[in-house]
This record gives sequence, C-alpha cells and structure tokens, in this order.
Amino acid sequence: MPERKPSTLISDMLKCIQHIQEYSSNISFNEFANNFMIIEACLYNIQIIVEAVSKLPEHIKENDPQVPCGH
Repeated sequence: MPERKPSTLISDMLKCIQHIQEYSSNISFNEFANNFMIIEACLYNIQIIVEAVSKLPEHIKENDPQVPCGH
C-alpha cells in the first residue's frame, strides 16, 4: 500500500475529531458512559487518530511540539 501524504493523514485525524465531537456533544457524561455504541464509536476514531499519527514522518513530529511523537 502506498504511503499517504501527511496532509491526508492530518485530514483524517481532523475528521475523526469531528466525528467524536458529533457523537459526544449534547449528551451528559452519564449518558455517554452508559451508551456503549457511542463509546465504541469514539474509541474507533481514537484508534484511527493514533494510527495516523504513527504514520506521520518523523521530521513533522519532531518539528511540531503539538504532535505527540510517542517519546
């Protein structure tokens, strides 16, 4: 599989963040905590974010302190 451009990876991360916000907005913490489908959907998007970050080139992670690099 060809490597994806950093801009595509970042776009994927932003979409996942938007999805998490959509799933969890307008509900209380208790509603969130008691709805396994919302929890699983959020966790799925978090996993995509983690995978996308891991595929970012090292020079991007090293040059931007806001990108977690796993160190």
